[in-house]
Amino acid sequence: IYAAVISEDWSARQSGELNIYVEGIWAAWTFMADPGTHADVTTVSQRILGSIITLGGILFFASILGVTVDIVHEKMDSLRQGKSKIVETGHTLILGWSEKTFHIVEELVEANSSEGGGVIAILAVENKERMEEELKIQIPLARRRGTRVVVRTGSPPPVND
Repeated sequence: IYAAVISEDWSARQSGELNIYVEGIWAAWTFMADPGTHADVTTVSQRILGSIITLGGILFFASILGVTVDIVHEKMDSLRQGKSKIVETGHTLILGWSEKTFHIVEELVEANSSEGGGVIAILAVENKERMEEELKIQIPLARRRGTRVVVRTGSPPPVND
């Protein structure tokens, strides 16, 4: 559509091999991607159509931005909920969560202190944020002696005695 509207003005500017429809598509894209590009159009019909294309471009890029923000937000929520993989080696794994977990973590912190700390990974069904908050209260960072405690939410496999 835009190619037909601009043809009255741009056909005179067309040089050599360039096709007016290709130029129209390019002009429509630039109007959509950069609203300031249609400042030099002269006819009323070109200005109206250019403004409509510009508004469509604003809506198009706002939609893309919205989808991108939603994807990033979902990924951040997934990480916050503790559903990411633990990428550690040489760590100690605790399966499950109970009142005894704090005592086990304290003992492991003590054992790791001679080596400057270590990594303890806890996998339990409970909410990650709640477990981290309880750990901060029961075993503050200052008492962990360089040991990092990584908490993830998940279902540990059943362990037979």
